[in-house]
Amino acid sequence: MGELGLWFWKLRSIGGIGLTYLRRLASHRQIQPFSVLSHRMNILVYKRTHTGDPSPGGCFGVHDCMGAIRDRGFDAVIGVGGMGLEAMANGIAGQVNWIGIGPHKTHAHGKRGPEVTFDHFLDFGDGGPSFEQMAPALAKRMYGHNVRSVMQGLTEVEQGEAERILAMAKNAPPSAARGKAVQTRVTRSRCKRRSRKSSNESGNCSERC
Repeated sequence: MGELGLWFWKLRSIGGIGLTYLRRLASHRQIQPFSVLSHRMNILVYKRTHTGDPSPGGCFGVHDCMGAIRDRGFDAVIGVGGMGLEAMANGIAGQVNWIGIGPHKTHAHGKRGPEVTFDHFLDFGDGGPSFEQMAPALAKRMYGHNVRSVMQGLTEVEQGEAERILAMAKNAPPSAARGKAVQTRVTRSRCKRRSRKSSNESGNCSERC
């Protein structure tokens, strides 16, 4: 259902599709037509304090940031800057930082979660749009309640806001690391870890991917 929901969102975001096409799609997938309409994309939204992970080429987990959260069953990811001193110092506070749609996960030995690349990846760096202006309800939830990450339980309004943010990346290119298999070194993460040190291991995302 995750892949099907992703395709439905892509088609809906460019103007919608007719019921006839939905029935054909449903028939091809051997499901009931209206179950297509009932699926909501699983969108992981999380707060970050620094840049560097994902890498400029779209490898989420290159420095093992967010750990096991990267293994959740999401269809897309939205990274937003927190409101703390570190996020402010890095120029990303309160911004939509990056968007990834259509994840592909590769488990790398020595990391707490998989390395993730995307069919569509858009990185705003430190020049992203205001999260609060684009998604006031979702921003209130993330900042007002000091939530680090959220995926399940979004309200209809919050889900709609998240999907509008995703629409900015619907034509973005894939991660540069898609389809590559290279050796990488797990470097010391800028994220705070608990009683765990970095080590030299093998993975699929280089620091430049």
